[in-house]
Amino acid sequence: MVKRLRVALYLSALGAMALLASKSGSFWLDQAHATTGPGPTAATPAPGATAGQSSGSRTFSETGKTVEGIFLRYWTNNGGLPQQGFPISSSMTEVSDLNGKSYTVQYFERAVFELHPENAAPYNVLLSQLDTFRYKEKYRTGVPSPSVNRTNPRLFPETGHSVGGKFLGYWQAHGGLAQQGYPISDEFTEVSDLNGKSYTVQYFERAVFELHPENAAPYDVLLSQLGTFRYNEKYRRPTGIATPAAGFPTVTAGEPIPTGIAQPTATPAPTEMPAATAILPQPSGETAEVVMAIADEHIVTPWGLAVDRAGNIYVTSKDYVLKFDAMGKLVLQFGSTGTGNGQFNFLCQNNPAYNCGAIAVDAASNVYLADSGNSRVQKFDKDGRFLMAFGTKGPTEGQMLNPIDIAVDSQGSIYIVDDVNLGVRKYDSNGNFRATLAGGSAAAVQVREPVGLAVDRNDNVYVVDDKYNSVFKFGQDGHLLLKWGHLGTSSGAFDYTIDVTTDPAGNVFVVDNTRVQKFTASGAWQMRWGSSGPGSGQFESPASIATDGEGYIYVLDHTLNRVQKFKLK
Repeated sequence: MVKRLRVALYLSALGAMALLASKSGSFWLDQAHATTGPGPTAATPAPGATAGQSSGSRTFSETGKTVEGIFLRYWTNNGGLPQQGFPISSSMTEVSDLNGKSYTVQYFERAVFELHPENAAPYNVLLSQLDTFRYKEKYRTGVPSPSVNRTNPRLFPETGHSVGGKFLGYWQAHGGLAQQGYPISDEFTEVSDLNGKSYTVQYFERAVFELHPENAAPYDVLLSQLGTFRYNEKYRRPTGIATPAAGFPTVTAGEPIPTGIAQPTATPAPTEMPAATAILPQPSGETAEVVMAIADEHIVTPWGLAVDRAGNIYVTSKDYVLKFDAMGKLVLQFGSTGTGNGQFNFLCQNNPAYNCGAIAVDAASNVYLADSGNSRVQKFDKDGRFLMAFGTKGPTEGQMLNPIDIAVDSQGSIYIVDDVNLGVRKYDSNGNFRATLAGGSAAAVQVREPVGLAVDRNDNVYVVDDKYNSVFKFGQDGHLLLKWGHLGTSSGAFDYTIDVTTDPAGNVFVVDNTRVQKFTASGAWQMRWGSSGPGSGQFESPASIATDGEGYIYVLDHTLNRVQKFKLK
């Protein structure tokens, strides 16, 4: 019986979403560190700024972004470049991380402007409470070695913190409560996330003050580049993800097609992604956050999902394979319907109303497809060129009737879950049958309905069964090492398992129904996230889960035709 026969048919297509790739925006901070003289003033036109067709807009050549209307007036009247920095995004709609409400916002280096039309001027533009969010996220247990500035300190009973000295003078001269908010910390030393240098700082609801004694007044106090940091964190490529291999033949509409590779149609231009959704922290202290979503128009009733070492994302859709780069851009498409080499039949044999077609990638970025309807496995190189096929249709050991999941270990051994034969089979790198790991008369371990499998960095094999609602862990020698789980909706129980994967640290992630649960390699429950729905961080019919070399988790949704990428923090 195919996993997820509960899956609803296609409901609606989502618009394409990809991370915005734009230039880094650290301009004024570098200038301020390099000078001790007066900087630009609000009355001085910003460097590189050009007026639009009317005085109501201004484009900044340093970032290519335009500020208009009420946001431009606020920028000009509230410190301009020294106070707010350059714009690093266009205006857009964003869901607040603090209260879940939608606002029109625009990111600047040192702040995020939030439009509040329900308020009378000058309070119809407020600074987003970046500091409150950042402080809670970074200093859950308190700041290191806080101290109260004893130069004319002012105590704020609302938060219990005092502001004194240069920081108090700056707060009073730059909008006070309306502009900066209440202090939510005392002074302390912090290492900047942007340049690695140490500064004396103090956190306020809407800003972080940084002391720069190397600069002459009034530039000896600057605002930390919270806008830059938060924008990079939410909308730009996460630091540390490897780039695709040099020389990889990116295929785009209008270019020659590499031999044997089908050409995709034009991919919609990347757009600024809606706000990431944070899931509440779990007892482990972690929380999951959506950092990217791919809902390309070519993803239709997808099933298989895999991620290679370069961060490229593979999805099976209909009877072809889609390859997206680490930024979510479609770069390859190959395959067609049929029985020949390089052709597929991903329809599930025992329920043709649904697609199967699992996918796996080995250390060399070779791609393996469980060609379900043709009862075989096909192997391709990273450019979509056919390498080999193996498997014959039948019920005996070594044959296949409906392979629905696939994994490859470090030695090149290939494991499949057979949905009709109800077993887990092992093949060598040449496609020769070697053993039945579970299920079948020859196996020491019996399973009732295996639906997903994964191989960890030590070549241990994990199998999930949606009748036993359990995880089976096998060693390299095929012996059962561990089993955990039972039917239920509580933490550590499973409401019908769907798929499993492991990360580089050895953690195990299991999808059951509309949530993801995290376990240690020994089966100890760590955390969970997800709920039913089409929103960010939600699932309708999750079909597959995968991780990459940096520990990001990817979940493919069969009904919503999308892949969501999560990070834990």
